[in-house]
Amino acid sequence: MKKIILSMLIFLLIMALPAAAKGSTLDPAIIPAGTQWLLHFDMGEFVSTRLYDLMMQKEGGKINKANLEFGEKLGVDLFKDIAAVTIFGTGKDKEKAVVCISGKLNKDHILSQLDKAKEHKQTPYGKYTLHSWKGDGAGAFVSDKLVLMGKDEQTIKDTLDVISGKKKNITKTKLMAHLKEMPSGAFFKAVADDISALAGNKRPVILQKTGMAFFLVLEKNADLNMKLKMTTDSPETAKNIEQVVNGLIAMAKMQKSEKQDLRWKLLEALTTTIKGNVVTMEFSYPSEQLVNMLEDRKGFNIGF
Repeated sequence: MKKIILSMLIFLLIMALPAAAKGSTLDPAIIPAGTQWLLHFDMGEFVSTRLYDLMMQKEGGKINKANLEFGEKLGVDLFKDIAAVTIFGTGKDKEKAVVCISGKLNKDHILSQLDKAKEHKQTPYGKYTLHSWKGDGAGAFVSDKLVLMGKDEQTIKDTLDVISGKKKNITKTKLMAHLKEMPSGAFFKAVADDISALAGNKRPVILQKTGMAFFLVLEKNADLNMKLKMTTDSPETAKNIEQVVNGLIAMAKMQKSEKQDLRWKLLEALTTTIKGNVVTMEFSYPSEQLVNMLEDRKGFNIGF
């Protein structure tokens, strides 16, 4: 169990270093009421951080190269044109996830690329045009500033119905209540209404005993801050998780040295608290030190 929790913690601590771009806030009006999980990158918040500046200083060449490659495909500048990316799903079936990209989109360029795709079809759907192509891909432009993409055509249609007002959005759901708990300024947000339902019986026991969970990342005073909050099935489970995490942190402190492994340094910056059956983990670390450590490490394996 310790290995599972440790790997999960390290993954959460490093997962929030996405490609940068210019941002906007999350729009609940485009998300179906039946959504069970959601990821959102507020790109404007990200590019305003010290973390972004440091990444550009350290790896600017690689990042700009990726930007050019991205631009060739979509006809946009990743950093100047893309506003936000939201990904959501109504269950554990990844094939039914929807990706929403907002910003200053080059619609003509994207459509010209679609015309090159095999078996590209255009089908009217209300006031929208549904695009599909070989390989079970589907998508639609909601406007010149918002495009939907996914593998399941019906899921795209359902999302268009939400945007048109024909179906309900998440505004009055528990998922929205969880999102409102998150502070403003976070450039990355992730929330799930019921982790156990998404995980299934074949996943680690800890996930089978977890209900609501959210994770966020923001930068404050040049420190990278992360927060994970999850509701477990009982106070006993919450206490067990706290004990395991605190044990790992104590081990990290005992092994402190100049050559200390990066994973332990990160764990030392982690604090865990419980309130009833709710576990909250918080992480804070200077952005500059974190980027320098990752640069020195040149990547690392979180597995054991």
